Amino acid sequence: MPSRLLPGQKLFFPNVVFRLLRSNLPPHQCVFRCPPQLNKIDITSYLQNLYNITVTDVRTMNYLGRTYKTRYGGRETTANYKKVIVSMEEDFNFPPPPPTKLGASVEGDAAIKLPPRGSFGRNSANKYRHKIEEGRPKGVGGHVRKAMEVAKAAKEATKEVA
Repeated sequence: MPSRLLPGQKLFFPNVVFRLLRSNLPPHQCVFRCPPQLNKIDITSYLQNLYNITVTDVRTMNYLGRTYKTRYGGRETTANYKKVIVSMEEDFNFPPPPPTKLGASVEGDAAIKLPPRGSFGRNSANKYRHKIEEGRPKGVGGHVRKAMEVAKAAKEATKEVA
C-alpha cells in the first residue's frame, strides 16, 4: 500500500526502466528486465508503490551484455541487465494484441506480407520501375518510348486513310 504524502512533501519517481517480457511461467509470475544496479528491495518497493502489486517473492539473475564486432574491426558490448522473476498474489494476464491497420487482429488471421526488398546493387533504381509505371514496357527508355508512340500514331493514321 503506498504511503500518503504530507503537505509540501515532494514525490520522486525513479529514473529506472522495467521491461515486461513474455514467458511460459504460471499466471501469478511475471518476468522483467531491469538495470543491474537494482536489488530485490528496490524492485519490490518500486512495484508495490507505483503499480499497487502485492509481491510475494523476487528472484534475480545477472546477465552480461552481448559482445560483437563493429564494422571497422573493433569490439562493442551491449548493456548488462538483470532478469527479475516476480511472484504476485494476483494473476497477471497480458492484454490482447492491438488490431492491425487493416482492422483484423493478428491472432486469428494470417500475417501481413511485407513488400519485397529493393535491391542494393547496380541499376537498383530500375529494378521495380516496370511494376510501378503502368503501360510502360520493361527496359524501354524515354527516347525509345517516344519513337514507339510516333510509330503507333503513324500506323493509326494509315489505317484511317485506307
